[in-house]
Amino acid sequence: MSLPISKNEFYCCLTITVLHAFFGLYTLYNVSNWYVYKSNRSSLELSPYNYWIGEWRYDVKDTEWAVTRYDIVPALKCYLIHTILWRIFHRLLNPTLGNNIYAPISAIIIYIYLKNPFIYFLVIVLAVITISLSYLIRNEIIAWIICCAFLFDPKIQRYINIFEQNYLYRQYNFYTYTLIKILNVSIYFSRNKDVKISVKLLLRIILYLFYLPYASILIILFDDFNYQLDNLEKDKQLEITKINFKKIVFGGSRLVAWFVVNEIYLHLFTVNELQYMDFDLLKQYNTLVLFIIGIFSCGFFYLKYLFIFGFPSYFAKIDQMMPPRKPVCVFTIARYGNIWRNFDRGLYQFMLRQIYIPFLQIEGRSLYLKYTFSLLMPFAFVLLWHGTSNKHLIWVSCSIIELAIEKIGYSFGKTQMWMNIKKYIGLGNAYRLKAAFCLLTVIPGLFGVISFILPPQNGGYICYKILFDGIIGIISGEWMKNIASPGFCLLYLMLFCYFYSHSCLYFEEKENVKRKKKIE
Repeated sequence: MSLPISKNEFYCCLTITVLHAFFGLYTLYNVSNWYVYKSNRSSLELSPYNYWIGEWRYDVKDTEWAVTRYDIVPALKCYLIHTILWRIFHRLLNPTLGNNIYAPISAIIIYIYLKNPFIYFLVIVLAVITISLSYLIRNEIIAWIICCAFLFDPKIQRYINIFEQNYLYRQYNFYTYTLIKILNVSIYFSRNKDVKISVKLLLRIILYLFYLPYASILIILFDDFNYQLDNLEKDKQLEITKINFKKIVFGGSRLVAWFVVNEIYLHLFTVNELQYMDFDLLKQYNTLVLFIIGIFSCGFFYLKYLFIFGFPSYFAKIDQMMPPRKPVCVFTIARYGNIWRNFDRGLYQFMLRQIYIPFLQIEGRSLYLKYTFSLLMPFAFVLLWHGTSNKHLIWVSCSIIELAIEKIGYSFGKTQMWMNIKKYIGLGNAYRLKAAFCLLTVIPGLFGVISFILPPQNGGYICYKILFDGIIGIISGEWMKNIASPGFCLLYLMLFCYFYSHSCLYFEEKENVKRKKKIE
């Protein structure tokens, strides 16, 4: 792939970026080592692998990863049963008949997997009522009201909060993501008013609601699920039952590698313990260390979700379905709007096609107001999903600012003025100018993510210390006297972002080329 700058310049920028990453890891390791073994403030438990590695401590502060580790083996048993039965039915029967017969079997497997009859039958009752009403009146509003009430209403949540502690993550995810599925089916009937219910369609709805790899975490629209099954049924039976063992072995090895990397990361870098440290102790660290804690907490978040998303995706691919692609690496992004588009791709498709586009299609004279309203509505849903605490408000606000800047930049890039500037200064300088202006998207995007991932007080303090104190330090000239000052850290971050953006723009372009080749 050709670039408007020389390879030497690109590799120089990439080298600077990689060296800074290793410096950050080295600093984080030293801080973790001091906090765990020398400060006498950490209560980390011994590693579960201490029989082999000795007296190492292990960071178990992240609840989501802790319950994921606990649930791997029990969940794996159900996934293996599902995969074996799926292969048997599609080998003995034609794909269409296999899908139809497997639908009620998938409901039985989910019942075994869930280990909570109340939640299981509650979801079935909600599905029957909500989908039936949507089918009869052909309007999605009633489905939105019912599903949002059971997802977000605190009073309802108190009545149904009977998730078993040992399987809380599994049961809660099934409950929430199946409500999203119910909403998707209801929207399908509301927007396709000519579609009539049939035995085949009813069985597909059952399979959609209870298909194990899509039972939680992965959001798939009902239209897309239908499309995947249609493709499966159009293929020849021999192609369906043929297993590519190389892909299975490679995919399984990669999944194991992601798990191992997460475990090693939590032994070497106690990012979760550090981000939850006492606020008074946190304030004693200099600004650079605070930034490193924040940025590598984001790094663990990415590594964690590589495995969490990858586990069900792996089994869906064995079934020859098409799950969402793995999350994009957060360290290869200069335009942070791509995090929304490419991290949780299923959630993005849901917000784009079920919320953003319908609001954009509302008839109205003011295109600006319609675009603004359409942009805000998906974020309103996100705030309902995550909560309206200060950290989430900061995260969403930074995301809106970043997307607005990105939209302005995209629009300006289409103008004749930019074409003239690019012609005058040359493609190379235009590329460098673009990398410099990416600072306007990296800064709000990065600190928005830090605010989202870290605890409210600590995350807010890190963002305030670097951004607001940093600007004051630059204006006052304090940055020239102390390299550990917020002002120097902010200037250093801005300079580093230039080299970082060069690398990221290359990786983004490479990803776009790869995607276009797959489509072709």
